[in-house]
Amino acid sequence: MKFRASTAATFAAMRNIAFYCLIVIFLQRQAEAYPDGPPTDTCLTMFPKHGHPYEQQTGTSPFYVQLSPTTYSPGINITVTLTSTDQRLFRGLQVKATRSTGNTESLVGRFVHAPANKTKIITCEGGYKNMATHANADDVHSVVLIWRAPDENVGDIVFTATILETFTVFWYGLTATLNTDNSSPLVPAYPLLGEVLNDLEDLDLSTCGSSKGCFLWPRYCSGSDCKAATTFWQDGDHFRFELMATGATYVGIGISDDVKMGGDETLTCTANDVMMSVQHGFNPDLWNHRMVRDQLSDVKVRASDGRIMCSFRRPRVAVTRDVDQEADHLHLHNKLVNLSKWLSTGTDVIRQHFEMPPVTDQKVSFRSNEIYRGSILSLEARTHAALMVVAWVTLVGLTTAMSRYFKPWLGKRVYCGTNMWFQVHRGAAVLAGLLTVSSVILIFVYIGGFTELEENEHAIVGLTVASMVVVQILAGMLRPDKGDDSRPIFNWVHRILGQCAHILSAAAMFLAFYIRYIPAVMRDFGVAVLSTWVAVQVGWTVVFELRQRCCKKADPAAKPEERTLMQELITVDSLLLFFYVVTLLALGAATLTAILIF
Repeated sequence: MKFRASTAATFAAMRNIAFYCLIVIFLQRQAEAYPDGPPTDTCLTMFPKHGHPYEQQTGTSPFYVQLSPTTYSPGINITVTLTSTDQRLFRGLQVKATRSTGNTESLVGRFVHAPANKTKIITCEGGYKNMATHANADDVHSVVLIWRAPDENVGDIVFTATILETFTVFWYGLTATLNTDNSSPLVPAYPLLGEVLNDLEDLDLSTCGSSKGCFLWPRYCSGSDCKAATTFWQDGDHFRFELMATGATYVGIGISDDVKMGGDETLTCTANDVMMSVQHGFNPDLWNHRMVRDQLSDVKVRASDGRIMCSFRRPRVAVTRDVDQEADHLHLHNKLVNLSKWLSTGTDVIRQHFEMPPVTDQKVSFRSNEIYRGSILSLEARTHAALMVVAWVTLVGLTTAMSRYFKPWLGKRVYCGTNMWFQVHRGAAVLAGLLTVSSVILIFVYIGGFTELEENEHAIVGLTVASMVVVQILAGMLRPDKGDDSRPIFNWVHRILGQCAHILSAAAMFLAFYIRYIPAVMRDFGVAVLSTWVAVQVGWTVVFELRQRCCKKADPAAKPEERTLMQELITVDSLLLFFYVVTLLALGAATLTAILIF
């Protein structure tokens, strides 16, 4: 999908900006273990993402953090021991130190010693070599680390640890407090730019397009019927954002220089029964790196009635940061994101999302008061689905009906050397085959082959259907002559293969709506439409069978070969065919709607 640049002279265009509002967002890495230590993007979260259903343990932890001594003065060494009350083994760990008040996200102090046979030290925002983690998956009873206090009195310090007993059993949020001895003046911590408040009013979408810009999804919504929405407007040297989503525990926006994840600034709000947060980060690739929230202000979050809402201010120019782990001091890779120039269960840790985020159809100008719309699926995926719908919801139904029930249609009139029913049958079949093959080629070129195993069910059934339709067309071209002894066998095989392909096409389309990244609202709408299509198709088959076997009588006014073309067009068969085609077109349009509006 390519986005159009803004035509207003005051707005500088950028290359292919995508602005997306997510109901559930920020694709994390695939669920996997990290035997050599967790990725550095967990500096703030410290939450193992091993996939569902693995959650942190509750109740009293057998593991704890022990400090010696329990008070500090600037620059002294503290022994930090991770152990258990019952000599229980563990294999994974993360531990860090932060202020107890003020800026509680930036890490303080540094680890100066960690046993090399089990641990390693990495760098997170706030200092150098300030987090310890495991270096292998060996089981140990305890780990002893040496941590050096900062060179100034930063007040009481909280050590936070996560300990993995096994891949599926881990303990999150273990803490121990190191008190200051107040032997030197306290150096105040700069606070985060606004604490999270819970006094947010409902988003007012009535002024979208007049006093603020908005991104609304699905594309038909306008207010309370929206599943997700983002509003934005300039507020002095800042931009103010409001986010909303229904049926979610977090919502966010991403600002990207293309339509895919990777290299994007992210702004996220979370809320559940335990805690709320506003997070600033970026996506280096298909995962999210959470940064210290020192650039966002006036942050508010509220969750009620199955809806999460939040608002915050972001400076016109913000910076995304990534720590260079190879540097011998704290070194950050910074990237400026200028919005005036670039147009276009119990934690606040955002989980891996499966539902795809909607992406705007065009570049977003954050200084304009426009309403933007977007889609879940890429242009290639929507084209693939649309071609399949036209082929199998409309054309194949007509193909089957013509050969099965409408051979006497228009009498014995011959057009281009053969009967009219066969011309329609052959033309619809060939067109359906071309659309099917084109659709398969398009999507496989786009995705580069088979995707993950969960997605292959749709792909396998779809390829089977495509193969069957190709065989049908080739067989039709090579069919035996009417007088050939094998013609009856061909007719039955041709008919059975066609019916099987039609049935499998329905299965493939249902499976498509159950691909895991399809959002529930789109799935429910699509499944309802497809179910209606199947029911209507069965109903029409019953009508045609009854007409053919029980109710069909010769027109007393004239024999079929004696009727004029106008008389043929107003017969019961012609009227049935007309209404059947109208029904197929309506069902096809409804199915396309499920693809195009979400």
